[in-house]
Amino acid sequence: MQMDEMIQDFVERVNEKSFITPILPTYPIICTIKTFNQVDVKLQFAKEGISIVEANVNGDVLIAGEEENITDLLKGVIPLSDPNIKFKGTYRHFLLLESIFVMAKHKSTNINIVS
Repeated sequence: MQMDEMIQDFVERVNEKSFITPILPTYPIICTIKTFNQVDVKLQFAKEGISIVEANVNGDVLIAGEEENITDLLKGVIPLSDPNIKFKGTYRHFLLLESIFVMAKHKSTNINIVS
């Protein structure tokens, strides 16, 4: 799957999951996703959902890495805190995006909660 298709799949997956909507920010956050072979995509995270931004706007957050690592991040295989992923932004944005990536995992996984 190409990077553009992977990002589109991620956007659709997040927007379909109604339990993610409450944590989306009331103000838009622009996230630039870059791969080391110069793929550059901007995502807008806002209360209305996540969308791909076509305009040349400055981002609030930068996520960079090898294409394989970015793909794994979008699938939920690796966390945003993985050492192969570079993050530039505030800690608040980091926590928000980490939560969204975890909740939007490609496949649902069973979680056993022990009380």
